[in-house]
Amino acid sequence: MDNPIDTRWKKIIGSGEKIRINGEKLNYSERTTLILNGSILENNFKINYTEKGKLRETTGLLIGTIKDNKFEGTFSQTASDSKGNIIGIRVF
Repeated sequence: MDNPIDTRWKKIIGSGEKIRINGEKLNYSERTTLILNGSILENNFKINYTEKGKLRETTGLLIGTIKDNKFEGTFSQTASDSKGNIIGIRVF
């Protein structure tokens, strides 16, 4: 096999809510649901997501690293061909 499957990657799935854009808090009515499906290896992650917006559904990709309870990386999204940086923290 030229490209064997790397079984060290662990599958992750989940959902969340977009609560900020560019550091600004969104009103409850402006928040959108995110459905996540991806993989994680050590401190690296690759996550495909679907954002259920008020008018349409869009898809995107998150790629980044995790350190302690923080993560950072990049995103790309089909809505207006958006891309940029992401940061976040784990909420218990």
